[in-house]
Amino acid sequence: MKTRINQKILKNNILIANFMNLNILFPDSKIDFDKDKEKIFYLPEHLCYHCSWDWLIPVLNKCYKIWKECNLNSRLPVNFWNEIDFENINYSIFENNIKNVFNSVIEFVKWYNQNKKEFEEFNG
Repeated sequence: MKTRINQKILKNNILIANFMNLNILFPDSKIDFDKDKEKIFYLPEHLCYHCSWDWLIPVLNKCYKIWKECNLNSRLPVNFWNEIDFENINYSIFENNIKNVFNSVIEFVKWYNQNKKEFEEFNG
């Protein structure tokens, strides 16, 4: 029996997939499969960040790398990297609670998307 994914989870999985630069195949997508034959495409309903550590761990690695770069970059304003609450992610991992880790990652990705331009300017 196939279960339907909650729309909020689906939306957040797509948010993470975009953060991870995955190619999402929506019903109305225009794909040139001859040109894009080397690309891997994912259906939104097949994204498993919310329920699989195998999917979520690479995202955690990317979040940690960004957090670390922010902390090591002395050119970034202190208030910029102090806004990143990586402790929520760490605590959720310690609890081994994938739902909480997923939600913490969503907050991190939203923060990153809002600050991406400034982050990239300082990391030039």
